[in-house]
Amino acid sequence: MSVKNEFYIYLKNKPKWIKGLSFDKQSRDVQQFYLWELKKIREGITVGGIKFHPWSYWHINHWHIFQDIEHEDGSTERVNSRPLLRDNEYFINENVLRADTKPKKGLLLFGTRRFSKSATIASWSAWNSQVKYGGEASINAIIGGNQEDLDSITSYIDHGLEYLHPMFKLNRISRDWGKGAVFGKKLKNNETEIFSKISVTNLNMGGKKSNQKTAGPTPVSWVCDEIGKFDFKKSWEAAKPSFDTGRGGWRISPWLLGTSGNIETVADAMSLVNNPEIHNLLVMDWSLIERKNPNPTWTRKNWGIFVPGQMSLAVEKVKSNLSEYLEIDDEELKKISIEITPWEEANKKLLSELEELRKKDITSYYNRRMFYPLDTDDCFLQDGYNPFPSSEALIHKSHLLETGDYGKNVELYRNPVSNIIEYNLSDKELPKFPHEGGNIDSPFILFEEPPEPEERGICQLYCGGLDHYKHDTSSGDSLGAFYIFKRRQNIFDLYQNSIVACYVARPNTMDKFNHNVELLMKLYGAEVLQENADISFQQYLMRRNEVDIWLMNGEKLAQKQINSRAFQNNKYGLTPNVKNLQYIFQLVVDYCWEILEEGEDENGIKITRYGITRIKDIMLLEEIIAYKKGQNHDRILAFGYALAWAQYLDDINVLPKRNKSNTDDFEKERKRLLNKYKSNSFYSNKRTGFYS
Repeated sequence: MSVKNEFYIYLKNKPKWIKGLSFDKQSRDVQQFYLWELKKIREGITVGGIKFHPWSYWHINHWHIFQDIEHEDGSTERVNSRPLLRDNEYFINENVLRADTKPKKGLLLFGTRRFSKSATIASWSAWNSQVKYGGEASINAIIGGNQEDLDSITSYIDHGLEYLHPMFKLNRISRDWGKGAVFGKKLKNNETEIFSKISVTNLNMGGKKSNQKTAGPTPVSWVCDEIGKFDFKKSWEAAKPSFDTGRGGWRISPWLLGTSGNIETVADAMSLVNNPEIHNLLVMDWSLIERKNPNPTWTRKNWGIFVPGQMSLAVEKVKSNLSEYLEIDDEELKKISIEITPWEEANKKLLSELEELRKKDITSYYNRRMFYPLDTDDCFLQDGYNPFPSSEALIHKSHLLETGDYGKNVELYRNPVSNIIEYNLSDKELPKFPHEGGNIDSPFILFEEPPEPEERGICQLYCGGLDHYKHDTSSGDSLGAFYIFKRRQNIFDLYQNSIVACYVARPNTMDKFNHNVELLMKLYGAEVLQENADISFQQYLMRRNEVDIWLMNGEKLAQKQINSRAFQNNKYGLTPNVKNLQYIFQLVVDYCWEILEEGEDENGIKITRYGITRIKDIMLLEEIIAYKKGQNHDRILAFGYALAWAQYLDDINVLPKRNKSNTDDFEKERKRLLNKYKSNSFYSNKRTGFYS
């Protein structure tokens, strides 16, 4: 008997397997037939020039899942069935083939709810455990941070293995998921021979640190579920060495999956999906979901594998065949049924639902956008109260990441010979949000070049805002944050009313933090408004007799801007009482929501954007996107203090001093700026020095 490149489910007159008989007791025809099937689930098949990954063949032809059937009376029944081949499964097949081709890459799937994620993970892990067995070390790892989600996956595995054909099913000698599923055979004297294992690890349970739980074993497969629900990045980094071949490249293609809206922790998931290449993850091929979609709702970008809301089970699929779907005229492909997304109808349905919700309930509107995302930016909207324009912040952040327009990381130092403050480019790590504790010696970020030597000095053009931390110990979860804000000087200034530099860190000594703040402060000539609950920086300047030069009187500001009867024991800085903090916080909110006009389009309609688009600090944007009351928001507060000082100077009519080299000839100034930014890119690798 020769193998047929056909799906098992479509084969007619299959030799009958006799239940209760082992493989060696079956007829020769039966043996040969199932040996060919075993070959298919190990090697895959090609039909009409179209490759099906061996797991895909297994999944469609031999695996079983729960499926909800809706009856005419509206009731639903959960029944056993083989998975249908939908464009969802075919989309995964194409990406698994891409990821599993040397050099192997990880597969990060992130997107809509109701995509059959748990069933897919269960099938993938089970296939690896039943096909790629090599003894006790053949571990198939499933990682997660939520027990309910993990229990759903293991229930799918239990169900699928129960209905799996005996030809492809290893003997299971352990059913205790606390210890993992173990496959093998029992020997004499109560000994066992182990073929493979499926291990399930909840990183949010137990006393062992999460990054240690994934380190060590060399897995056959590795899946991390719901990456938006927990801080998984340390565990991911700890696991990556186990993927290495030792000769360069990975042995396996690890999977990471996340559901839009399940984003209790945002930063880790966002860092991976927005930068897949850095992490050796597969980059989205947008053409794979645009075959039958005339009007995509997404913006193409370098992302992980995005699963849009149109492909969810909330939208009824349309029956077709693979020949029609792929637009390949092939008789064999015509035999393969596939259910595909009716893109035009799905777009109309989801957009209409969103519009109705927007009018009635803004919270439900945002939840719907998250659960069934039409674009990648929808995936990370927060479902709680967020006073900031979080959706716009996400779009803006994605744009910055795509263009690279997010400043440059540098190290500042004082030249011991010339006493000039200079900088080098830095590869130091930026602290993520939220900070998990520990010391971190972060770089400075420059968004605008500092003033030239002849233009430096305190001219009240630059305003500094400082939010300190209180202890040298590394256990605290607060960071020191210092922001420099540039006021309006002339209408052609590309950086006016925006952040031009920042420093956010928690080095091993407070003196080092204060020294670094001093360097950045003097580089721009920025007077500083501090939060005065901690006076470490104030004491640092007192030792240098520079307090009156650089630290601003917060009491005067409070009396004019917040409470006319305000009184402070410490005049420098601003006391962090409720009224003051509310004022500071609202300044940042208002700044982000400000409507900026940028002219008119060809039809005379005004072109506008939100003020948040002036922020180029990726980490500050992440704080804004992930804002939750009660968390440390060090960057937001520091920026607020800088804004408060700028607002105060505006209100008392203190204008920035204009350098003599500048004239009132704005056309000349405009041309100078244009030539400057054309000829001298800010993102060059040069080292520049400035007088302190």
